[in-house]
Amino acid sequence: MQNIRAGWQLLREEGVKQFVITADHGFLLKDGVSEVQAHGRKVDPSRRHILRSPSAQHTGELHVPLADLGYEGCEEHLMFPETTAAFDIGDKSLNYLHGGNSLQERLIPVITISHRIALGGQNLKFQFASVQRLEPVGGWHCVSS
Repeated sequence: MQNIRAGWQLLREEGVKQFVITADHGFLLKDGVSEVQAHGRKVDPSRRHILRSPSAQHTGELHVPLADLGYEGCEEHLMFPETTAAFDIGDKSLNYLHGGNSLQERLIPVITISHRIALGGQNLKFQFASVQRLEPVGGWHCVSS
């Protein structure tokens, strides 16, 4: 956070007035293979997701059509476990998991800062955009700002 603030201050001193600060998603650290979930053959899924044409619903999985997420011309569905479990791919090394159904994959923080006056001004104002409820996708709530 100190590095972000320092960079923001340096750019602000050079006259930059518009900033967008965001974060990349994280990862999960696992202790061995204690949480794996079966899905057909072990070569079908990646560790955290499956991308393919619609198929039968599997217990403990979520299916979301890519078209519902705004992808045009896509017939595939995104499938992933309801929990943070990984799909069983026969790999015994699941200590590091990237992606899948975790908070850091579902929520990406974005902070927008607009300075209306030059550095050292006295009339700083902040505006917070309201959150708008969107139609559910794949049975999950959706919001936008």
